[in-house]
Amino acid sequence: MIEKLANNGHGNNKFGKDVIVGLLLSSLMGFVPLAVSSVTRNPFFFKTAYFHAVIALVLLIVCAKWVIFPERKILLQKSIFFALLFSFVFIMSYLLNIRDDASFKYILGTLFYIILFISVSSFVLEKGFIEKALLFWSGALIIAFFIATDQYLRSNAAMSTFGNKNCYGAFLVLSLPIFLASVCCSMEKWKTIIAGISAACCLCGLILSNSWGAWIGLFSGISVLLILSSKFCRSFRLRFSLSIIVIVLFAIMLVPAIRNSLQKQIAQDIRPLIWESAVRMCMDNPMIGVGPGRFFEMFPSYRSPEYFRHIKSVSGTRHAHSEFIELASETGVMGLLAFILLVIYVIYNGIKTLFNEDISKDKKLLLAGMISGITGLLVHNTIDVNLRFTSSAVPFWFCLGMIAGLTANTSKPLVFDVNRKLAYIAAISVTILAAWLLVKGVVFPIEGQVYFKQAIRLRNQGNWKEAAVSYMLALKADQSLFDARYKLAYCLAYAGEPLAALEVYKKCNEIAPHFGNVHKNMAIIYGSVGNEKAAIDEFIIQKKLNPYDIQVRENLVRIYMKMDKKTDAIVELCDIIKMFPENSKARLLLDKLTKL
Repeated sequence: MIEKLANNGHGNNKFGKDVIVGLLLSSLMGFVPLAVSSVTRNPFFFKTAYFHAVIALVLLIVCAKWVIFPERKILLQKSIFFALLFSFVFIMSYLLNIRDDASFKYILGTLFYIILFISVSSFVLEKGFIEKALLFWSGALIIAFFIATDQYLRSNAAMSTFGNKNCYGAFLVLSLPIFLASVCCSMEKWKTIIAGISAACCLCGLILSNSWGAWIGLFSGISVLLILSSKFCRSFRLRFSLSIIVIVLFAIMLVPAIRNSLQKQIAQDIRPLIWESAVRMCMDNPMIGVGPGRFFEMFPSYRSPEYFRHIKSVSGTRHAHSEFIELASETGVMGLLAFILLVIYVIYNGIKTLFNEDISKDKKLLLAGMISGITGLLVHNTIDVNLRFTSSAVPFWFCLGMIAGLTANTSKPLVFDVNRKLAYIAAISVTILAAWLLVKGVVFPIEGQVYFKQAIRLRNQGNWKEAAVSYMLALKADQSLFDARYKLAYCLAYAGEPLAALEVYKKCNEIAPHFGNVHKNMAIIYGSVGNEKAAIDEFIIQKKLNPYDIQVRENLVRIYMKMDKKTDAIVELCDIIKMFPENSKARLLLDKLTKL
């Protein structure tokens, strides 16, 4: 998009290996957000397969670029050492909290992002390929916007290919400042038009997404861009564009329908209750956390009972809805600090470069746009976890890598020569690792997802035994499919195998203590096989977790009456009436028991 930046590296851009590597890397900006798609018929299957295939692909690219190619030189920025520190903390947290495959998959994902960051920053530093990356980015953004528009017209809900309106909003928050800055750079007219269309798609997409968290991020990003650009740029186009956007944003906020919708979302938001519990989790495991990717497993043990009084409460909470809180709870203070240090170091070098008189205005504009986009996305992530999803995380780490690569003069890269023998050993090792990742991350998860979908179809047909068999096969292929284990127990109970179902529920409790309605389901099974004492114990555990579950309390009353525990039944009924005064059924039963 910008000719100077397209060739700002230390090498040349003749068609060959370097161009192929650059095209492969830049294509990630277009393919990943569109591939992790909610419009495919089988989105979960597609996500798993594509995500881990990309990990293996990037490993092979790095291997080919740095090891197999004749130069045998690795050009590193100092920011890469902060990235490696972040990876080290993640791996240590995983090793000290090892539990099952779910954590391992999350480690693979994090390593992929770090490898992507290193690949992009080093390639920009050596060769420069900003033009290709931004063109792919524009293409993905425009296609995503048309899909979101179609969704909005059909169902009044726009999330494009991201599966969630907040993830789509995060992608737009990151993109808008970059393309606004690109419009003001020196480039061909048609490229300026593409950048302008991309910026317009970002703003319109944000309006359609109706994500209030994204608006907070956008205000932050635009403010940072205005502040940074005012220090070195007097461009009328940029100032005019920013002024128009600010006016449009305020005008949008004044539209009654949008204002009322945002106010309703904020008033009904359940995040504060989740944050409170997640902070307790972090305080119990302050240094290394509970382990990467294990928030979902451990959260029920820390969840406040008041959570269930909220209209948006669910039985299973997968994320903390704050990237920083979730990172702290999973990897402790060390993980959070390592991430913050990496981001601050990269942004600090980027801002330092803005005040370098030898740097062109185009490069400064693009850097300011990227820094502003990263800032806006991080502000958005104080109330969301978009970096947990591939479609949002790839653009973030890609953009962070480009900032690191464009600030080479500030951070003084380090050059390492690679011995030929070591080069081939590394090439073989990385290739084997990539092949293993393909099998572990693609073949097995694909097999697991096929059986999982088959089990759902059989379950919907009421074929409980065959559904249970399919769930077992899914778990055999991929042990991290916790939902398959949970639903397997449910199918076994309906298939007339209560004892087998109990064993599976116990295993669920080992992996994710107090998840969902495990205790209630176990209590019902215990009651059906005549073990009232065990049923009472499980119902009491469930009652402590969720005192507002009326079904649990009614079941307790029924068992107490069956066991002739009149006093316990009366106490339970009194609690029900106190919590639910409108429950006439409980009042009638209490009157009947007190008269006896």
